[in-house]
Amino acid sequence: MTIRTTTGAAALLMAVATGGCVTYPADPVQDSAPARSFVGLGQPVSLGGGYVATPRKVYEDSRCHVGVQCVWAGRVVVTTQIDGPGWSETLNLVSGKPLRTHGHEFLLIEVLPAQHPQEDISESDYRFNFVMD
Repeated sequence: MTIRTTTGAAALLMAVATGGCVTYPADPVQDSAPARSFVGLGQPVSLGGGYVATPRKVYEDSRCHVGVQCVWAGRVVVTTQIDGPGWSETLNLVSGKPLRTHGHEFLLIEVLPAQHPQEDISESDYRFNFVMD
């Protein structure tokens, strides 16, 4: 019982000392879905060559609803952690727009499910598909 309290106190002290910052490992995650897989938030996917993408948060989803005519199709912006050999970076990837970093282009190619009128999408229902050049 004392160990648990001490461990909890140490964790709280560590969180206060680091200002509550969240850090992610710099090395690519080993337990990642294979390339071209759809993954949910927090689930890493291998992009090949030691590169891994992990969607962290849906920053924006302004896609046009199915069955509705829109002037603009909208977009999805997903805060995504990209891990490469010896580095890690968190970026906002915009659906259909390649983003270049560390000598490679990363692309969020598809987001599921589609938007439907009067139906909100739960964060746990989102699925993402990424590719790298």
